[in-house]
Parts: sequence; C-alpha cells; structure tokens
Amino acid sequence: MVNNILPPPPPPPLQRRIAWIDYAKSMSIIGVMLCHSSSKVFQSVVFVDEIIKLFFLSLFFVCSGYVSGKLINRTEITGKIISWKDFELLIPFFSIGSLYCSLPELSRDTFSIINTMDRLLLDPNNFGYWFFLCLFLFRLAVIASQYTICLVGKSVKNMSEEAKFWVVIIFSTPIACVLSYMLGNIYNFVFYYIFYLGGFVMKRYSWVEWVMVHRIVAFTIALGAILLFIGIHIIESDFRCIILVRSFLYEFPLKVLVTFSVLWICVNIQGEYRWLLSIGQRSLDIYCLHGFFYVGATTFIPKDAITNYPWALQFVIIAVIAFGLVVGSLLLSCIIRKIPYLSLVTFGR
Repeated sequence: MVNNILPPPPPPPLQRRIAWIDYAKSMSIIGVMLCHSSSKVFQSVVFVDEIIKLFFLSLFFVCSGYVSGKLINRTEITGKIISWKDFELLIPFFSIGSLYCSLPELSRDTFSIINTMDRLLLDPNNFGYWFFLCLFLFRLAVIASQYTICLVGKSVKNMSEEAKFWVVIIFSTPIACVLSYMLGNIYNFVFYYIFYLGGFVMKRYSWVEWVMVHRIVAFTIALGAILLFIGIHIIESDFRCIILVRSFLYEFPLKVLVTFSVLWICVNIQGEYRWLLSIGQRSLDIYCLHGFFYVGATTFIPKDAITNYPWALQFVIIAVIAFGLVVGSLLLSCIIRKIPYLSLVTFGR
C-alpha cells in the first residue's frame, strides 16, 4: 500500500557532457576526414593538410586524457582495478577493424578469420585502427601504474594527493613504452602518450578555468604558434631532415602550441552549435565507420582526378568528400545504435 503512494525513485543522474570537449573532438574528426579525403581518396596534399595534421590526433588524445582523469584514484575510491569500460575500445578495433580488412579492395586472399586478424595486428598502422589499440594501452599503462604503486603500501598512502598524482603519471610512462615496444609502434605511442598525459594534467590543475581568466596569455600563445609555423616553413634548415630532431624539436613543440591554441578556441566558443556537438559526441563512431565510405569512393573517383587543379579548388572538393564521409558515417552509426546487440558488438556499448 505504501509503495503505491510513494513516487518512484528518481533515475540515476546522467553524466553531463562537457561542451568544449565535444567541440574539440568534432574539430579533430573533421580534420581526420579532410586528411583522409586528401590522401586516401585523392593523391593530393594541400597546404591546409599540414596545418590540420598539427592538431587533429594530438587533440583527440588530450581530450581522452582529460575525460579519463578519474583513472588516477579509481582503485582507491571504488576498489576496482579494471572495468568493462577499459575494454570497450578493443571491440571496435577487432570487430570493425577485421571487417574492414576483409574488404575485397584490401585483401585478395580467401576469407579467413585467422588471416584477417593476422593482417589487422601485423599491419604497422592496423589499417588505420591503431588509435583504438593505442588508447587502450594508454589506459592500461595508467591503471597498471596506479595498481603497482598501491601495492607499495603505507609510503604511498601517506603521500599528498598531488604527489600521488605525479608518481602515477611518471611511473606510467615506462610502462607505456614497454607496451608500445611489444607492439612495434613505439614512436607513435610514446609521441602521443605525452598529449594523453597532458589531458590528465589539464584536469588536475583546472586548465579551462585558467584559460577563461588569462585569455590574453592564451591568445598570445595561439598567435605564437601561428608565427612559429609560418617561420619554420619559410626558413628551411638542415636539421629538419633528421627524423628524431624533427619530431621532438620541431613537430612536438609546434603540435603542443597549435593543439592548445585550438583548445583555447573550443573553450571560448560562444553559443551552442548542435551540429558540431553531435559530430563530437559521435566522433569515435565516425572514425570507426568512415573507412568503408572512402574505400567505396575510391572505386568511382580516380586518384589523380584533382592533381592539376588549383590548391583552393582542390581543398573545396576535398571538403565536399569529407562532408560526405561525416554524414554517411553518422547515418550508419544511428542505424547501428538502434539495434542493441549490433551496437554492442560494433561499439562495445
């Protein structure tokens, strides 16, 4: 009788999405679509591609690190070492990645699950799906670091929260290096792990609030990134030919500056642009599915179709193809997510 009178309990609160994160992820995935339209659909690289490549992947990893900030204290707070969410990234890697590998355009062998898995795992870039494996290993490195430190015992428990944070971050780096080396892709993994950890640091020290207060300083950094990019491309120097020097003395600081400049733009976006937010919320879905569409496009569009066009016209055509990749991937994502079991085996949720 009492149960009939009492109102039903309220539903559990939904995790509130962070608008600037969705804006940043939408810019990242749009950048991916533009670059893949340029290099995979066409054999064309315009000047804009070089700018996009300075932030589209690093921005993804910074956002991933920011929203994964709770990993640092999860074992102490919840008692869980690892959860289902940590393995979600492997589901699209194996399900969609193996399906992509089996496309006739990419494989002429007799179809076999074992052959497909071999191709996916042994390919240097995992047929473009390395991002999921990379992000899974990054999470695993932080979790392993925290668990190992918790085993130490009292000396860690007596540390301040800030000291414990930095111990976990620093100790996770060699773990990430070992995991990366085992997979034979240590350059990409270590390079972007720095940006992933940057997201943790941003979360810990309230970077967004700092940007809102010190807008002039952030704007100066953004302007410096632009000037540095222009200056280095005007002044050619011999050391840029050396890969390691180029990566860590040229590309890395430039990517840091440009990435945080784009983040500054995302934090300061006024108003609500629902189409951008929707793209950001479904950015991983688009990343998963867009390959099927550009492989389809290459069957109808010659690789050298726009080679002799002016660069501005090339960019317009590339942007139209990129728009098609985004729309097609979003529509397919909506269909898949309407079917619960298909969504589970495709996206892991």
